[in-house]
Amino acid sequence: MNIKPKIKLVDNWRAKLKHAWSVRILAISGVMGVVFQAWPTWPLDIFNTLPDFITAWMHPIVIKLMPAALTGLAIWVSVIRQEKLNAGK
Repeated sequence: MNIKPKIKLVDNWRAKLKHAWSVRILAISGVMGVVFQAWPTWPLDIFNTLPDFITAWMHPIVIKLMPAALTGLAIWVSVIRQEKLNAGK
């Protein structure tokens, strides 16, 4: 038995993809992840450039966890209805 799923995109998928916040957040997360893997000292360098009142209560590992946090945020944002994108329905 050969079942072929039919995938059908919405009519204006390019416009929706271009303006969706989840795509923007995932792009930032991906770039941060690649940069942090390519230059492992950058998260610590970024942490050291922050003002003292921020570094007093924040641990340096928070900077390294930003790509993972942004990915989680993008997943959460993708389920939120975005009125401007869904106006064409």
